[in-house]
Amino acid sequence: MVSESLQEPEDAAERHFWGLVLRAMWTALILMLLAGVLASLTTLLGWSPYLLLCFVGLLAGASLLIAVLGSARSRELTSLVLGAVTLPALAAYLAVTAAENDAAFRAYGARLAPFLAYAIGAVLAGALISRIWAGSSARPSTGAPP
Repeated sequence: MVSESLQEPEDAAERHFWGLVLRAMWTALILMLLAGVLASLTTLLGWSPYLLLCFVGLLAGASLLIAVLGSARSRELTSLVLGAVTLPALAAYLAVTAAENDAAFRAYGARLAPFLAYAIGAVLAGALISRIWAGSSARPSTGAPP
């Protein structure tokens, strides 16, 4: 009887440890999958000249993810920056470019594809990782009540 009561905290600590290890392994797997997919897209579609734009897209996606999954204050700030400044400026820039020359619009559109792909990849991977870390810690304990 005494050994069972002493063993329960050890079992709980071991389950907690393996839960952390499993979540860390899923996180690493998702990050490696994201890196592989984005590297393959960069190679196959010839985005290597736009590598800086790809990394800016990755950072933009990560910052957008932080804002979406973060506090209410960060959501307000992000919606202000994205909705009132950045996206309308980008739309106006592309409209002016399209009005000037159709070929230039297609060239700028081709440069936006890597940016958007990396940003979307960062948001999706971050959302999956967030769900893994939040979902497995919210599971109820299977131990018997005291």
